[in-house]
Amino acid sequence: MTRLFLFGLKHSGKSSVGQELARRLGWPFYDLDEMISEEDPDRRNPRAIFKESGRDVFQDYERRAASRLGACPPPLVLALGGGTVENSAAMKILDGCSNRVWIWLEEDWDVLYERIRQGGLPSFLDPQNPRESFMTMAARRREMAESYAPRILKVGGRSIDECVEEIIDWKEAGFAG
Repeated sequence: MTRLFLFGLKHSGKSSVGQELARRLGWPFYDLDEMISEEDPDRRNPRAIFKESGRDVFQDYERRAASRLGACPPPLVLALGGGTVENSAAMKILDGCSNRVWIWLEEDWDVLYERIRQGGLPSFLDPQNPRESFMTMAARRREMAESYAPRILKVGGRSIDECVEEIIDWKEAGFAG
């Protein structure tokens, strides 16, 4: 039994790939962003929590949501939020789960920036220089992710099914190699 933790930058496909992966494996799927909303008394979405209540409140909700997963027996598929890797308390909880495999979804940063921009700039990007702010954040998060020795899934515009097939192949090979 395994816990598959999908993480990556915002709009890299974590939830879409995670939902289909869980469906194909017959495992439960959890989305940390949805779980964060459940921690908020007003059930706001993560973007509203971060904007209206600030980073500290958001990360506390994220930590609490992550701790709920410790009670979930494997197998399961979890899609983390794009910034979870910067929440050391939440990451420590998740990294302490037994039988877990980290999978980083790597998509071209220019593609991700355009996806984010189309939805309106989030409050964590500098409005004076959002592109540079995003690229700096992306590099920092990617570097932090490396410390978890993840499997790297090169999304590169591939379909959800292609990404899921690759993860299933890795799983069948015992995530070796």
